[in-house]
Amino acid sequence: MMIADLVDQDDLYNYLLQIGAPVAKGSDPRQAVETTLGWLQTQPAEKRMEVDRMAQQLMKKPELLLPAVKAAVEALLTRR
Repeated sequence: MMIADLVDQDDLYNYLLQIGAPVAKGSDPRQAVETTLGWLQTQPAEKRMEVDRMAQQLMKKPELLLPAVKAAVEALLTRR
């Protein structure tokens, strides 16, 4: 049985793009987060809060996140 609700790297890429992060197409989750974290340093508090809300929403169902995506979302929340 295939589970269509899994969040993969393409989903994470699209979430970050919707927020305005300048992630490069084809970025793996680690690269996307590194880019996003660097970008966030120049963004207002509202944008950082938007990223936090997105990450917290994804972490409500961590079992649906592929391992690399989960690690990337955790890195966004801890800013590492």
